Amino acid sequence: MLKKILIFATIVKLIYSEQNVYNMPLELCSDNPMTGFTRTGYCVANEHDQGSHFVCATVTAEFLDYTKSLGNDLSTPHPPYFPGLKPGDNWCLCVYRWIQAKRYGRHPPVVLQATNFRTIEFLRDFNLTLEDLEPGSSFNQNLSAGLSNSKREL
Repeated sequence: MLKKILIFATIVKLIYSEQNVYNMPLELCSDNPMTGFTRTGYCVANEHDQGSHFVCATVTAEFLDYTKSLGNDLSTPHPPYFPGLKPGDNWCLCVYRWIQAKRYGRHPPVVLQATNFRTIEFLRDFNLTLEDLEPGSSFNQNLSAGLSNSKREL
């Protein structure tokens, strides 16, 4: 019981100390379906999150098809832990998957107030900025330069 209380307290502290991309308190991404690597509804992570699930996005059918084609099926339910996503759901995405989807024009729109500030660090690896997360950004020129200069591959 004490262990559960300590874990809960740690998660609460983590959530309230996290900032969004505007350097304001991180807002809830979704609690229906419950999202986040820690399943708190917030795009926060811990040392076990190797995917860096910091981008809060409103998923689209096009994105769900795209990510499924790459082996990450987010639309099929896996009860009781994962309900499966449908277009219009908010979900915390891996930063690199969002960048990859953006590169191919299959990206979902980002909910900036619920997107973790740490996303900016990852964008810098690809010569991208906050503006590249915003709707209508042209980004492809920056992304191409970032990919050729980056140590990471998509």
